[in-house]
Amino acid sequence: MARLLTFTKSNTAKRGVRKKTISDKLRVGSVTLGFITVTLICLLSLFYLYGVNSLATKGYDIKFYEEHLNELKKENQRLKTEAAELQSMRRLKDSVEKLNMVSVRNVSYISGSGSVVASK
Repeated sequence: MARLLTFTKSNTAKRGVRKKTISDKLRVGSVTLGFITVTLICLLSLFYLYGVNSLATKGYDIKFYEEHLNELKKENQRLKTEAAELQSMRRLKDSVEKLNMVSVRNVSYISGSGSVVASK
């Protein structure tokens, strides 16, 4: 790979000529360390703020959905109460009177003679 990609100080690329690679040592001083430290602190602060913000947002979402759930539970209880009221005997008796129905006084039952229900 070194034959294909070599960083050199010269601008020429002649075949067979040995080129000097860039070998200047990287110097790290107190200014560089300070800059790197400040940069890392800024990045970590941004990640922290992002995490705290997303956590707070999720907290508001959870509170909203809990309130919505409580409203739905109240509505469900109200509907159950209304259904029980509509099915109550008092309500049925009132609706019988409104529809002009009368109660049966003499009930006559048909008793079959034998085991044959229908014949041809």
